[in-house]
Order: sequence, then C-alpha cells, then structure tokens
Amino acid sequence: MTDFFLILAEILISMRNSTLFFGSLLIACSFAACNNEPKPAENAPAAAAAPAFKEENITYSGDSISMNGYVVYDDSNKNKRPAVLVVSEWWGLNDYPKMRAKKLAELGYVAMAIDLPGICDPAKAPFSSGAWKLRPKGRDARFDIAGGIDSSTLVDAIAAALQAYNLLGSFENVDKRRMGITGFSWGGYTTTMLAGLLGSRVKAAYSVFGCGFYEKGSNWKDSLTAMPDALRNNWLTYFDAGRRAGGIQCPFFIEASSNDKFFWPAAVMATLDAVTSTRNLVWGPNLDHTRLTGGDQMQQLYFDYYLKGLGKPFGRVRVAHEEELADRSVVISAAIDLPEGVSADTTALYYADRGAKGADKRWKMIPMVAGKAVLRERNVDYFIYVSDLRGVKTASYIKSVL
Repeated sequence: MTDFFLILAEILISMRNSTLFFGSLLIACSFAACNNEPKPAENAPAAAAAPAFKEENITYSGDSISMNGYVVYDDSNKNKRPAVLVVSEWWGLNDYPKMRAKKLAELGYVAMAIDLPGICDPAKAPFSSGAWKLRPKGRDARFDIAGGIDSSTLVDAIAAALQAYNLLGSFENVDKRRMGITGFSWGGYTTTMLAGLLGSRVKAAYSVFGCGFYEKGSNWKDSLTAMPDALRNNWLTYFDAGRRAGGIQCPFFIEASSNDKFFWPAAVMATLDAVTSTRNLVWGPNLDHTRLTGGDQMQQLYFDYYLKGLGKPFGRVRVAHEEELADRSVVISAAIDLPEGVSADTTALYYADRGAKGADKRWKMIPMVAGKAVLRERNVDYFIYVSDLRGVKTASYIKSVL
C-alpha cells in the first residue's frame, strides 16, 4: 500500500527544490490559449497603464490525471504581485470561483481558480480527467480506503491542489513570498489541509465554511461512524484537515454559518483550537451553508492586509465573563479587541435552544450595551457577534448556559 504521508513528503520536498516540482507527481503545464504564459516581471512604467485583464484557461497534469484551471491578472502591471489560489467545491470550476478570482485580480492579485479532482462532481468537471472520474460520485469514493489509503479520491484532490499552488507560485509575475489560499465548502476543507501541509509557504488562508474534525460534527459524521474502527482511524489520520491544522503557520480565518448542515460548529471550533497561529472566525447567524452579507468584502480586506500590508487586521471578540444573578439570569460580558481607529458598528449576543438542531435552531439577538447583555433564558447556546464600521464581522466561540 502506498503511504500517503510519503507521497506528500515527496511532493513537499520536490517543491522546495524546484520552481515546478518534479517529484512523485510531474507537472506538465500547457496553456489553452496562444501566448498564455504570464509575462515576466519588468520595471513599472512611469505612468500606470490602464488595466488590461488577461483571462486564461489552463491545463496542468501529473500522475495520469489532467486538471483544469483559470488564471486571471492585470497584464498592464509588469511587476511581481501577491497571488491567491481559489479552490472550488462540489460544483467544480464554474462561474462562481471564476468570478471570485476575477474580483481578486481587479484588486491587484494574480488569481487562479481550479477544479478539484476527487471532490468535485465528475459531471461538472468536463475539462479535467483521470481515473477519479470513473468512481461513483459523492461521498463514497472520498471515504473509501478499504483498498488502501491511496484508494480515496482525496489523494487526487490534495495532490492536484498542491500542484496548483506550486504552479501559481512559479509564474514570473507572482511574488511567491505573498501567496494565500481561499476555498468554499470542500474547498474550505482543502484550504485548511493545504495551509497545514505547506506551512510557511502560505501567508494567509481564508476558509468559507470548510474545516476539519468531521467526526465531531459534520454531514459526514455518520459515514465515519459506520466505518470499521481501523479504517476510520486511518481516514482521520491521513485525510482529516483538522489533523493538519497544527501545521498552519499563517493567519487563518473561517467564515462559518451557525446552522451549517455540512460543517457543524463543534468541528469548526475544534479546527481553530488546533491552529497555533493567528486564528479567527465569524458565524453567520441563522445561515445554513450560505455566505453572510459582505463576506466577499471581508475576504478582500483580509488578503489586502496580510498579503499587501494594506489596511488593518480584523478585530477579535471572546466571552470574558458570565455572572449569574439572583433571578438566575446571566450577564454575559464581552472582551472586544478592535484595531486602533476602528469602531464597532453592531455588538450583539445571539442565543438559541441547545436542543434544537439545524434549521430548527433559531438564533435570537440581544443588543449588547457597553459590552454586556443579560441572558434570561437557560439551557441555551450563545455567541457574541461584532460588526465594525468597515463591515468586518467576527464572533466568539459558541458557549452554553445550562
């Protein structure tokens, strides 16, 4: 049986030793359009040229699979610049990840959005190929390691994402010292996994929904529970992104939904607990696998700060104190840390019945005054939510009052 850790070790070693790595997985990169290779960096002209966005569909291949990507950048800028890898989800490389990449390019990044073999629906990846497309779609192939660790299609997904990140960093108009990753759903899982595997090579990671520790609470918890103990333990050891989160060295943010049927709060918080670098999150109140309003702007501000040094960091909030009163109500106090010059717009306490699940868990809001709110109901879950005047939203962990 091929040892998946050895495969990844070979990939990482080869990436350290070459611009395009030629380890266990060989990249053969071809661009779909004529003269598509990003232009070499040159000295900037005296006067800035009008933006000229170049969009390229590319194919990169290795180990008998071929993957589709989309690269976009401002070709009028001849300088090296930061770059962001946009990792797709189940729906593959459709208009949404391309739109997100284009938005990043408009902000001055080189952006690359990719199909994710082994995770995306094979029917939605017409320009990517490989044996993974012949496997049954859905969760079975991702969790199938009965024939060995390398029988999971997640091997293809993780290897393809590693290749894409290294390929993006090889472009001559990319400053590989300033690269980030973002992804949505299973793309968020992959963002977490890559940030952990690549360590210091990633300077900022922003996951939308996705995380690790599926066994603690996720749509796939039952699939893991149904596996024989030995297979489940192996899957968690090799493929759980939460087990890789300790390797994350960059700032890491999760934009989560409070009622997400796929990635539950317990798994999100366990993933953040495993991260030893700067970490932060927000819960979209009463949202189920849906981005909160302004999430795209937050993502842009996040990368601008960590990859360009522009603006200010996100604030942080936590529960500072709980005080039970004589009538058994509880005063919740917040510790809010906003960067200098940034003011809060909204500070609120959200709470919901502990026993309610999924869409039935309706979060009610109590405005906080001077960082305090009185919670008059018991047996509830709650979190503190802060939105500042930039539109940046952050939240505390979810806690309980019994």
